[in-house]
Amino acid sequence: MRCTQALIFCLLVGLVQGQRDCSQNVRWGDLLEDLNILSRSISIDCGSHDDKTSLCDAQKMLNMLQLNARAVDSVIQRILNIYKKHHNSSKFVERLLHTLRNLECASEFLEGNLEPVTECFEKLETFLEIKKSHRQCALEIVTANTREILQRMQNRTVRKR
Repeated sequence: MRCTQALIFCLLVGLVQGQRDCSQNVRWGDLLEDLNILSRSISIDCGSHDDKTSLCDAQKMLNMLQLNARAVDSVIQRILNIYKKHHNSSKFVERLLHTLRNLECASEFLEGNLEPVTECFEKLETFLEIKKSHRQCALEIVTANTREILQRMQNRTVRKR
């Protein structure tokens, strides 16, 4: 009986360790570097279009999430969807796809509410639709919001190590 319990314990510890390692493999610096190539900040001309209430509150979203591989995967997937649809940066899209491939263990995480991620990125999509007559400004603003999300995720995952 003890042998069985010890084996189950070891398997669970190994599974948890594998999951943690999977989400720790995200190369945040590379993602942020490629994103910075698209836009470093919001230009003066676009400042008047920056409506914080219409955008995702990155801190609030991340505070509501259990940050594990599944949550990271979900956020990266949603960012990928936005940039594939609204921006023609193949380098950043490729970096996002590479990141998703490195998060193969995400499906092992069943727990966690991803509704904050959905709400956040629906706001960004809606913002892009509303501001489509000012497409370039909208993309600059969404890129700045995306950068904040990635930076906050980077800070939280680095602290977990």
